[in-house]
Amino acid sequence: MKTTLRDRTVACLKKQVLIITVTSLLFIIPFCNIVSAADYEEVFQLVDHPGGQVSYSLTISIPSSLYNYYVGQNHDVYLPADYAKFVTPYAIKPIADALLTIYSDDEVFTDAVLSMVQQIPYQISPAAYSVETLELNYGDCASFSCLAASILKAGGLSVVLLEYPSLQHMNIGVNLPSPPTHARSTVTWVDYNNTRYYIAETTGDNFPNGWRVGECPPELSQATPTVITLNNSEQYSPGQVSASFQQLNPSQVSISVSSSFVMENSLVTISGLVSPSSSGNISIYTNSIFGSWQVLATVAVGENGSYSYQWTPESGGIFYLEAGYSGNQNYAGADSTTATLYIIPLDAVLAAVSGFLLLMLILVFWLVKRRSATSSVAVERTEMLSSPFPEEKPQRSPEEVERQPLQSTKETSHRRGTDSAFANECRRGKSTGQRNTTAC
Repeated sequence: MKTTLRDRTVACLKKQVLIITVTSLLFIIPFCNIVSAADYEEVFQLVDHPGGQVSYSLTISIPSSLYNYYVGQNHDVYLPADYAKFVTPYAIKPIADALLTIYSDDEVFTDAVLSMVQQIPYQISPAAYSVETLELNYGDCASFSCLAASILKAGGLSVVLLEYPSLQHMNIGVNLPSPPTHARSTVTWVDYNNTRYYIAETTGDNFPNGWRVGECPPELSQATPTVITLNNSEQYSPGQVSASFQQLNPSQVSISVSSSFVMENSLVTISGLVSPSSSGNISIYTNSIFGSWQVLATVAVGENGSYSYQWTPESGGIFYLEAGYSGNQNYAGADSTTATLYIIPLDAVLAAVSGFLLLMLILVFWLVKRRSATSSVAVERTEMLSSPFPEEKPQRSPEEVERQPLQSTKETSHRRGTDSAFANECRRGKSTGQRNTTAC
């Protein structure tokens, strides 16, 4: 099918409209706010051992970038085994490290974890990652179980999730080297793969007298749980929470890009600074329009607190960049401001150039056609002016036609009378001998 000039013009206009729309978005979208959770800090109360009198305050700080990362992860649960992905030992490890500085005994450590998790308000909610549960400060039995399992697993203990389908409930089982000694009732456990896991209930808000490891709520004593192993739990996290029994000092992290506008497949340098200067890792997150935050890279902080990363984007679009600092036992985590990076796709550039050239071609074609038309009109006028044929007399009205003969008759009579007078005068001159040369 042959493409006409009109079809090509319409296609070109469509490309131009698309380019204008994209260009408008480049200037409009940066002024739109990107929803981001604020840095979160929570304080949990603990005692030195079950029934003890010495109390501690554990401060936990969560960078908003880490929370946003987990919000963008998959939350679907189709099978009981899917709950294992919500167990995130690495992201929660600083909590386990802080607790182990006080609770060296596995049983006391487990009771401290249960006591901490039971302080979070209960609320039925969808399945959540451990960082989300801490950030939101609410959850249900499944969320509490995944959080407790994350801390215990980060502390080196073997843990399983225990689901009670008929009761729509979940808690955990913890393997201990010896039976619990602080349980206030008959010790309960489940055996799985030749391993004994002691029941550990994660719900309840009766601090400091909540459920301890080995104790089982009466309604669960006759139920047979489904054991969910944590072989498929998360092995890596882009960041970590901060945890300390002392007040965490604030920190700051910055981010900058070498250029805000780059071509596709061009090198971009992302850099920044952690203040106060401290060791650790920086996670660089990226987010496109209507997308979710994903990890671009994790880089180590240098001796002077600086970091740098080189990125070669392979696709065009508008990308937001953010740096997250996990902090340590002295400093709370921090997040940078959001940097905007415009990556111009090569196809868009080629389309713009092609569209411009096509418009120029159409304009030249139109000017040539118009000039040819003007030249033709000039030639026609010249031929009409130089034509040997007389001009066509304008048509006269009937009144003018009727008056014209009368005027001609009068003029003829007048001329005849004048000619007769001249002739008579001439004859008289001849007879008298005086000739009027003028009249004759």
